[in-house]
Formats: sequence, C-alpha cells, structure tokens
Amino acid sequence: MHLALSLFRGQLGAQLESQFTNMLYFHSAVRQVKPLLVYKGQDPYTEMYGIIKAEYDDNKFVNHAVLEAIQAYDAIYIAGQASSHCVLASAMQILEYFAADKAITSRITLLIDCMSPIAGFEESTQQAFDSLHEKYGIQIKKSTDVIL
Repeated sequence: MHLALSLFRGQLGAQLESQFTNMLYFHSAVRQVKPLLVYKGQDPYTEMYGIIKAEYDDNKFVNHAVLEAIQAYDAIYIAGQASSHCVLASAMQILEYFAADKAITSRITLLIDCMSPIAGFEESTQQAFDSLHEKYGIQIKKSTDVIL
C-alpha cells in the first residue's frame, strides 16, 4: 500500500493543480483506493507550516490521523510547495515523531521534482534534505524513478 500526502490549505491559491488532481483521481480509480487529502493550517490564529503541528500552538494539536496513516502504509511519498518551508517542516515533523523507528522512516520518499523551494533557499533546502536522508534513511527521488 502507498500513501501520498497532499499538503494544502483550503484557499484557492493553495489548491492542487488541476492536472495533478486528475492524475490523483485516475490513479485512485484504477487502483480502487481512496486518496487521503489532508488539509493543514485550519486554525486562523496560528501558522502551520508542517502537516503535523503548528510551530506555536497553545492547544498543542498534533495530527495523529496522519501519523497513524503513515504507520499503516508500505511507502509514503511526500511532495508539495514550498519545499524550503512547508514540505521541509512536514518532513521534519514526521521524521522526528518516528525517529526511533527506521522501519518507518526508510519508507518515506521525497519526490524532489514535485516541489520547489522559495527563491534564495535552494542550497539550504538541499542541505536539509541531504541531512534528513543521512539521519533518518529517507529516500530522495524524482517521480519518474518511482514505480507505483
């Protein structure tokens, strides 16, 4: 089983690109699976760069539904915008939660060609991804190198 996390907010500018949405639903229909769409940043009083939790949150919300889903899948693919901020924060939150379980962290793949950093953050983002690869054993691949 594969899990593709789609990280987006409910705003028009943050919707999934229409062709990607078509591919997602076609893939789902062919494989007879339902995609898990996770809406982040629903609290208007705090930021939420990562999908698991806000950077600052008095309520200490943790998205356990996503963490439980990650445990249930054989492969987890992460993509989104912007790799330098939201994708990186999400990956770090997930990896920190599962830090002691390399069996889970090694199943995570960042789809490097399905994201891009904010201008000026290219080098630091690549360094951060390389560090996550070394520390947690995640994969960093192009989408064309992944066979689903």
